[in-house]
Amino acid sequence: MNLRAAGTSILTAQSIEKNANSYGETDTIGIGTYAINPGVDKLIGLVSGESSSIAAIGQQADVSRALSIAGSASSGLENATFGLSQVNIISGMAGDLLAMADSSLQSRASSIQGSANA
Repeated sequence: MNLRAAGTSILTAQSIEKNANSYGETDTIGIGTYAINPGVDKLIGLVSGESSSIAAIGQQADVSRALSIAGSASSGLENATFGLSQVNIISGMAGDLLAMADSSLQSRASSIQGSANA
């Protein structure tokens, strides 16, 4: 069984005279309760046969940019990425388990005349 959850988001805020603000928050789960039913904190079960392999991969890449000429610019990102979350695994005689979480965040802010925070 191979399960992969992958996401990408690109946020951009631009302004010439006013402030520019860009903020994002993401959650990515390869195998887990929240991947099936968000908000439900319940253990789920996986049962594998005699010889099996399970791969649970969560991948997320986010970019946030804010640019202002005369105002201030702020940019921010938050991310939670899991390969496995809230899972009970029962395996047969032999098998492989791969759980991987990969998160990449890039936040940039720039302003010519105002302040910049990223």
